[in-house]
Amino acid sequence: GRPLKGHSMPLVLLGTFLLWIGWYGFNPGSTLAISGGSALVAEKTAVTTTLAAAAGGLSNLAIHFFLTDHTMSVSEMCNGVLAGLVSITASCSVVEPWAAVVIGIIGAFAYTAGSIFMDKHEIDDAVNATPVHYFVVFRGLLAPGHFARLENMRRAYDNTSRAGCFYANGGGQILGYAVSAGL
Repeated sequence: GRPLKGHSMPLVLLGTFLLWIGWYGFNPGSTLAISGGSALVAEKTAVTTTLAAAAGGLSNLAIHFFLTDHTMSVSEMCNGVLAGLVSITASCSVVEPWAAVVIGIIGAFAYTAGSIFMDKHEIDDAVNATPVHYFVVFRGLLAPGHFARLENMRRAYDNTSRAGCFYANGGGQILGYAVSAGL
């Protein structure tokens, strides 16, 4: 079938920005305090949330620019922002800013792969909500197992000795996340 064109790009942008702003209440707000050590966790979480969303949006804009007839798609950029937000949520308090950018980029690729999969199998989703949430969340759940830094884990979760496989020897944490996610 033919793809459904967007009906109001200003409303798509407005909805995306409202969700993005709401994500600050969810991710940094999940620290439940902004004093003492919790303030550092909330600050880092706000930064990583911002970076992942921006990286997801810009990456998805570039991906779809090259996959299509070299046109810029506002709706694809917005879905990339949402993919970045979804992909960083599980790890927002325990990763470094550079990792948040990588996680946002990976989220954009996961979204695009999910969107292509659904198109290929003729599964209807007019706004691509399924690729943004269903396909991206699997990658996002594994992000702490790759990118969690020990100091950030201790700051966010007190007395722990776990770190992501890029910071620690072995992949014990990533295996634990995969098992708990049912993958």
